[in-house]
Amino acid sequence: MKKILFLASLCSITLALYAQGSIVVWGSPHNSVSRDIPAGEDFVEIAAGFRVGLAIREDGSLVAWGHSNDINGNVPAGNNFIAIAAGESHAVALRSDGTVEAWGKNNKGQLNVPAYNDIVQISTGKNHTLAIRADGSLLAWGDNSGNQCNVPDGNFIDIAAGDAFSLALKTDGSIVGWGSPWNDRLNIPAGNDFVQISAQNLHSIARKSDGSIVAWGNDTDNLETPTAGVYVDAEAAGQGNVAIRDDGLLVAWANIWSLKTVPEWIQDLNIVKVAGGDDFFLGLTGPFAENDADDDGVADSLDEYPEDPLRAYSLCYPLPSSATGWGTLAFEDMWPQQGDYDFNDLVLDYQITQVLDADMKIKDIKANFLLSAVGATFQNAFAIEFPFPVTNVQSHSGIAAGAAYDMPILEAGANSILKVISSTNDFVSVPGGGIFWNTQPEQAHYEPIPISFELTLIEPLELSTLPFWGFWNPYLMVNREQGHEIHLPGYPPTIHADTELFGKNDDSTNPVENRYYKTNSNLPWALDLPVKWNYPIEHKEISQAYYRFAPWAESAGNQYPDWYELGNGDINPAFIYDR
Repeated sequence: MKKILFLASLCSITLALYAQGSIVVWGSPHNSVSRDIPAGEDFVEIAAGFRVGLAIREDGSLVAWGHSNDINGNVPAGNNFIAIAAGESHAVALRSDGTVEAWGKNNKGQLNVPAYNDIVQISTGKNHTLAIRADGSLLAWGDNSGNQCNVPDGNFIDIAAGDAFSLALKTDGSIVGWGSPWNDRLNIPAGNDFVQISAQNLHSIARKSDGSIVAWGNDTDNLETPTAGVYVDAEAAGQGNVAIRDDGLLVAWANIWSLKTVPEWIQDLNIVKVAGGDDFFLGLTGPFAENDADDDGVADSLDEYPEDPLRAYSLCYPLPSSATGWGTLAFEDMWPQQGDYDFNDLVLDYQITQVLDADMKIKDIKANFLLSAVGATFQNAFAIEFPFPVTNVQSHSGIAAGAAYDMPILEAGANSILKVISSTNDFVSVPGGGIFWNTQPEQAHYEPIPISFELTLIEPLELSTLPFWGFWNPYLMVNREQGHEIHLPGYPPTIHADTELFGKNDDSTNPVENRYYKTNSNLPWALDLPVKWNYPIEHKEISQAYYRFAPWAESAGNQYPDWYELGNGDINPAFIYDR
């Protein structure tokens, strides 16, 4: 059984060209897309919109057909396209260089594509478009009459756009939605075991990790999902839905009779991809005769570990194709006092990877860190809480500065704690007298110190069982004291935390309200940023270096989500450490 037919790489901008075949159309006898279907057996991707079909050929060029002159007559040239999507009267296409082309009508800003070159996924609604950047953040443009372009913060792995609403799938497997809630379009099912989402018109569908499908939105036959079978792909259309079962059978459910069943001649073909338009479906035929050397159900061309039956995929953060390829954790160690608030007491750049098995369960966790700054008189420690017990850890190992480094793993009730850095003094000797390490431009600059670990689980971890904080909870141990913890804002303490410190001085932590490690005005003591961040110099408050920081924090992240970027203009370069 092939467990996954289609995969956009989680660690790079790639397209799995698993199929190379011809295009078929079925649905309403009045649909115009069934006429003038482009000939050839070299198609690798398809998309459907309102009375229009799109396709990508093996050479990366685009084809459009149907009854939409706005789209058909303005197809962009080039042969480096890897993904496509179509709305009511506009279309978008993603190039391999991470840029997006849009064409068609622009009466609602549909063609106002943001100037980014790190886009990895696209989805179109009626008159708006969603995109995922390489760092997992979202973009949107076009019609915003229902607030469907007001994207949330976070990291996402799939997107779907409806008529005036939007959906995104988070890395923890849960779904968020925004825009117009009319007709239950945002009545999103709870859970964090979703692996795929699709939306059209007034309804949405989602596929779970167990292969089942759920639906919500306008209460019609579009919500009558199949109750039996394991599905490997599912697509919503305007008046119907179609899914591919793990045995290759196509299953449809719809509002109109012409979409409720799949013609026998279609079932006799080897359909490896489907797409849904307003009243029609597209199918892409092609072989899926891939080798599977480790017999884990994942074709070798999609399997990052083709000879290892326990491993199949890697989920990396940040994506290697992101702006810097690294994220940054930065801490202010005076909690519960605000302190000098320069966020350079400990600065760690990081890359973290989940290695998943064929069932999308976590088998390994790997991380690379760069110890980049120590602006503290304390000898702090750095640790990570994981949502599994110590007894489920098969093995773990650490390396620092090119040599083996002991990283003890500690019990924390049903969770475990990996002490990644037992003391910053193991690597950095702060001389004192007001001199620190890589925080003062007038002092010597030192190369960051590499630190890494690998951890393997006995029983792979179900993504659906992850807590709200995900699979890791990084924190600082102030002066190596186990109970004196500083976590990211909103992240809970471990069971070892000294709760007597909560609510003292400048802190407003209140466990009853699930409020952690924030001041009354939402200012944090720890930051997790999706770039290799240039932190403030010694004794300069972060708000003096980055003018948008305080409004961002005080608005709970709703304002100035790019406050940390050097190019936004609202910074004081004299107070920022130049790495």
